[in-house]
Formats: sequence, structure tokens, C-alpha cells
Amino acid sequence: MPKDPLTSRIGTQQNRPQGDSRRHRQTQRQGAVFGLLFLLCGLATAASAQSPGVAELLASTPVRVFSTNPVTVADQGIGFGEAVALDRTFLAVGAPREDSSDNAGDHDAGAVYVFERLGSSWVEMQKLRAPTQTAQARFGASVAVARGEDADGPLDFLIVGSPGYLASTGRAHVFRRRTGEIWQHDATLELDVPETGDKCGASVAIDWFVPTNTLTGDPLFFVAVGAPVDNDPDDIGNTQHGSVTIFQRAGGPPVWTGGGALTFYGLDPNDNIGSAVAQAGPDVVAAGSGIDVPGGFNDGGAQTLGQQNFVSPVFNYAPNWELQPSAPQPPAGIGGSAALYFDPYDAGTAVLGAPLDDTAGANAGKAYVFDLIPGGIGTTRFEVASLLGPETGDAFGTSVGLTRNLLVVGATGAGPDATGQVLVYERGATKSDWTHVGEFDPDPPNPPFHCTVGQSVVIQDDTVAIGCPASGAQDEGVYIYFPRRLFEDGFESGDTAAWSSAAPN
Repeated sequence: MPKDPLTSRIGTQQNRPQGDSRRHRQTQRQGAVFGLLFLLCGLATAASAQSPGVAELLASTPVRVFSTNPVTVADQGIGFGEAVALDRTFLAVGAPREDSSDNAGDHDAGAVYVFERLGSSWVEMQKLRAPTQTAQARFGASVAVARGEDADGPLDFLIVGSPGYLASTGRAHVFRRRTGEIWQHDATLELDVPETGDKCGASVAIDWFVPTNTLTGDPLFFVAVGAPVDNDPDDIGNTQHGSVTIFQRAGGPPVWTGGGALTFYGLDPNDNIGSAVAQAGPDVVAAGSGIDVPGGFNDGGAQTLGQQNFVSPVFNYAPNWELQPSAPQPPAGIGGSAALYFDPYDAGTAVLGAPLDDTAGANAGKAYVFDLIPGGIGTTRFEVASLLGPETGDAFGTSVGLTRNLLVVGATGAGPDATGQVLVYERGATKSDWTHVGEFDPDPPNPPFHCTVGQSVVIQDDTVAIGCPASGAQDEGVYIYFPRRLFEDGFESGDTAAWSSAAPN
């Protein structure tokens, strides 16, 4: 029986349910699916306007957002755009190299800028900091945002990773917002047994859905936090297995717990599980850039984690499938980036970036596409398609973003000036059929200076946001292509929320 590359403290694994969770995901995702169909098929939008095709999307003039009054020395870059997250009208941009606003000597404390789309403009609404700013914490190295609701009405959450905190022990922070409120700190997420060098918060993801084992039918928020250098305390090797911890938001006072039944470790030393995470509804992709692959190399891969329809609410996640590339060229770095899209009609699709792959030349890079068809636990999934970086040094796969029919891949060394591009692929009739249709290559704001295009990228419906950090703060920015229209808000105030890694009841 093949070994599973993740172990957890959950006992016997069980088959993953499909029916109810797929219907829930269909309900939660229908807006994104409809928006994408409008984009690709040219249907009328809800505002009776024609949506653009891919050609129009690529040719559109981007909106550039940037940091205002950054705290930095001699205009040094603050890492603005090293991480980006988007959910409809909200855009969060990480700036993990910004200095502390409390103590000018604390470098790389980090910040997160939150923008909101108002009509066709993106407006900076707030700059977020960690409750306690410390040097080298790199608050904003990873970000994730989700718009959902609870019993009190619509509700937004923002997760910020701070992997450099306390000698790279790391942690993640949760912020929340309702209509008429500013973003406010909700809680701090840490490992059960934090240790120096874990890098907890190196990757984060969040989504909301109705769990298959809920007793109430209410949707809940779930967060995945990666710690790629975490050590499995139950393994003799005990070296850099990496871990991903699932946290759940429930009602009650603001109490958070971590680890326990919902912490998943890489099976082997140096797997580095948690190097990237992606989430869509209840599905989580936990990438590990050091997972063993055929041939004996630690080139990377991933594991999917799925919610289980257990009768007992003791826990509700378990490993499902291993995502394994068939023929990587070491050192591949597979799992340096990850994206996940769940299609309620033909199951999910996952993409893993491999920016160090040498198939097309040294560090040209590669991206692997996996079809997450239903199947048994522990089953290996090989890629259904692999896309190559164009040239040596392109680092194709540094970042990836995915919708049902569009895939965007950041290549930080590509382009005529080798300062990066984001390449765009359109899906054909099957998940194995992807065609390169163009690339985003925004003009620098202050030529001849450049930022690194494609360090991060996110796509939702027909909106693409591309992070472009630089050595100088004035040269950095995030480029947003085709912000289609303003979505509706309608939030209410009031919240008594708690977060827990326990299963819903």
C-alpha cells in the first residue's frame, strides 16, 4: 500500500464525500462561475454590458496601486506586492519589508495595504500592522481574504502571515470587517508547539462554506496556515517536515486553538509541506517544495486535504490525494506556488508552480496542472498538463492563479528586459488542453527602473492583480487589469466570533 506523504493525528482515513459538499460549493462559487462564463463567452453581465474576451483583457490598460507614505529608509523597497489577495471588491497587498511605525530601527516589520474597488477606481482604505511590531517579522509575506457571512450578516476576513516573527517561529493574524467598520484585529494563530525557524505563516489561505458534517447548515470560515520548516514531533527524523494547520471560525468568545487533530505534517524530513497553500471551499492544497518524487529527488509536490463527512465532530479534515509530477528536472522547486479552483460540474483543478525546473533550460520553470477527479484516499494524481517556461532563467511558476478556463503564471525573469511577465493560458475542452494566449507586461512607473513583475498574481472572474516589488519604494506597485464593475456590499455591524481548530458542531 503506497504511503501517504502527510500524516496526521486523526486515526483511520475515510472516503471523501462528494454530493453535499459539491452542491454547497456550487452555491458558494456560482458568482465566480457565472462571471467567468461572461468573460469567455461574451454574455451580458448583470448590468447588461458585454464582458470582454481574453484579447481585450490582455490589451487593457492596468490600474496601478502603490504604497502611500511607506515607512522606509532612503526610499528602499518595502516589498509591496510580494503577496496579493483578491475577493471581489477587496484587494490586500503585502509589504513585508516595510519598517515599523513604532520604532524606526525595526526593519522588515511589515505591513498590509487594503484597497477597495469603488466604481472603476481602487482606493486605499487602510494600512494594517501586527498588534506588536517587531523587526524581521515580515508581516504581510502572505495574505488571503474572503468575503462571506455569518448569523449576523455579511462578513469579511483577512489573514496575514508573519513568518519571520520571533526568530522565524512565525504566526498568522486574523482581521475582520463589516459595513461601516474599519478592519480590526481578531486573533493571532500560532502552532501548538512553536519553535524557532518553523516559519509559521509562510503561506495562508481562507474560504467559507457549509461543512458536510454540520448540524446547523450554517456556513463557516476555515483557514489554512502553512509552516514549511515545522518539525513533526512524532517522527524520528524530526527535521523540516513542514505542516499545515486548519483553523475553524465558530461562535462564542474570541478563543483560538491550533494543532491537534487538524495539523498535518509531511511524512518525511525536508518535505517542507506548507511552502504554499491554496483553498477553494473545503478543499485545501498543501504544497511541499521538498517532497520526494520518482527518482529519489526532493523536487516537490503536494497533498490535497478534504473535509470528511464524519458522524462525530471530533475532526473533519483528512488527506485525500498526492499530487506528484511525473518527470521533473531537478532542482524543480515544485510547490513554490499553488492555485486551486473547484468546478462543481467536473471536480477541482490544481496548479503547482515549479520555478526552478530545468526542462527548458536552467531555472526556466514549469507549471503542472492536476485534475482532482473523485477517487480513493491515498491515490496518486499525476499531472494532466505541464506548461514550460519559455527560456532559461525565466522562473516560470514563481506565482500562479486559476479560474475555470484561465491560468495565469508569474515568470519573474521573463520578458525582453528580464524583469518579469505574467503569461496567460486559456483552457480548451479538457483540463489537459491549455493554450498560451498572451502575457501581461506592465510598463514601469519610473523608467529605466523596474519592479519584478509576477512575484505574486491572483485572478478572479475577469480581474487580475499582479504584484511587482522593487528595490525602491517609488518603483513598486500592484497592477490590476480590467476591474469590471462594482459588486454590491450590504454589511451589518456586530460580531461575537471565535476561532478554533476543533470541528464544527
